[in-house]
Amino acid sequence: MSNDKELLEKAKKELKQEELKKKKKEMEERDKRIKDVQKKKKKTADDKVFLQREMLKRAKDNTTLPRDLEKLYPSQMTLEEMIDYLNGNNARGEKIPYQKGDSTVILRARIKAFRNPGYQDRLKMLENRKIEGKIIR
Repeated sequence: MSNDKELLEKAKKELKQEELKKKKKEMEERDKRIKDVQKKKKKTADDKVFLQREMLKRAKDNTTLPRDLEKLYPSQMTLEEMIDYLNGNNARGEKIPYQKGDSTVILRARIKAFRNPGYQDRLKMLENRKIEGKIIR
């Protein structure tokens, strides 16, 4: 029974990978078509409509892609992304310790201190204060 479940999970992963590859290929083709139209010196009305429609599709596709947390400031991350980053989804792959009662301000400070050790003093000062913000439960 467990062997069947493992096979099913493996098949699901393979399907997701195939869908992701197909989606990436479609996105690359769309980007190529958009660039071709944008390179034209004089655009017709049809080109403008095409560009608008394809740019909207590209924007929708980009929202479904995972974000690179290393390129984001902590203030740009959602709470789930911050927790994911703290749990080891960072460039060094290290876990950053945090407690259940931490607010978003403290989590941002922990990420900043992890990236820049010169921020450790600020983090210590913040830990001793009462801070408002969303709290991890």
